[in-house]
Amino acid sequence: MEKIRLIYHIETEPCLNAAIRIMGIFSRRRVTIIEIYCNINKSEDRQRFTIAVMDTEENALKISKRVEREIDIHSVNLFQQIN
Repeated sequence: MEKIRLIYHIETEPCLNAAIRIMGIFSRRRVTIIEIYCNINKSEDRQRFTIAVMDTEENALKISKRVEREIDIHSVNLFQQIN
């Protein structure tokens, strides 16, 4: 399969542990992370991660499910970047 640029949008409770666990999931699967952004919205009490990666769509879906299982999250969204 061909590697494409994908973007994950993950929302969690604000804590440092979530960031470490998310990065652990990506590094275990040896996924190339292109960009990562993190911000905290204090009014909604949520931490948001936007992670851009180069990966196959099949592997990206597996990672998305893994994040949902391992981390207490509000949502995980996966987007394919259009050129």
